[in-house]
Amino acid sequence: DKLNTRLGKNQKEQSDIRKALKDIAKELKSFPSKKEVESKYIEFTRLNIIKLGAWNAAYDGTIKLLSPIKAQGTLENKIILSQFVGLFQTMEYFKTQTIRLPFVVDSPRGKEASQESSKEILSMIAGISMLPQVILATIDFNDYKDSLGDSDKKRYRHYITKT
Repeated sequence: DKLNTRLGKNQKEQSDIRKALKDIAKELKSFPSKKEVESKYIEFTRLNIIKLGAWNAAYDGTIKLLSPIKAQGTLENKIILSQFVGLFQTMEYFKTQTIRLPFVVDSPRGKEASQESSKEILSMIAGISMLPQVILATIDFNDYKDSLGDSDKKRYRHYITKT
């Protein structure tokens, strides 16, 4: 009698586990494929690089989600920023349910000689709306904040300036 009771419990447990596995498999099928995620990331990153005026035909086919593009000189900051923003845009596009932490950017205009280029970089950073907080450390921000859109200015309420 104990054996039959235990057998019945085991069968019920197996049935519950099978149902849970089916539910998990069904949920997994609803997620985008790795190829789909990578394709969207490439699209966003490519557009960001173009927007910052840093596109080079050599980047075609080299943008990958898990292996960053290497760049040097004045293009380096633009490429790195484009890739991070592309990642955030991809996460937003697929509505990932992950914890969104603050994005800390230190000296994004580091190697920039051009004021126009600096404006483009700061404008892209200011446009990151999918994160709870963007912490930006840059020199002479007050010289550039007027070039940001009104909605972006509202997001940058707290300034710490060093004179």
